[in-house]
Amino acid sequence: TKAIEILNKKLVDNDEELESKFEINNLLCILYSNRASCFQNICDFKSCINDCNSGLELLNKLKDEKPDLYSEQIKNLNLKLMLKKASSLEAIEKYEDAFIEYQNLM
Repeated sequence: TKAIEILNKKLVDNDEELESKFEINNLLCILYSNRASCFQNICDFKSCINDCNSGLELLNKLKDEKPDLYSEQIKNLNLKLMLKKASSLEAIEKYEDAFIEYQNLM
């Protein structure tokens, strides 16, 4: 949580080059994914879904801003976040939303 706060502050406070912002956003996505996994492991599914949404939103921004840097690693992270979100939606019995997320994975 503290790492995410620090990186978000760095993004807001500094007018860094686009590539540097890309790297910070990429790191933030990884942190959101890791924290989402932690929330999922302790059955805090709503927090998991929130972190997945935050990570997915950032990934979409990364893809739009620098498509040439959008790598396999980032595509895999996108899939992981979508899967965590879908399984967490299923766990809180939001089956229709989970089904849509699973379909988006295909």
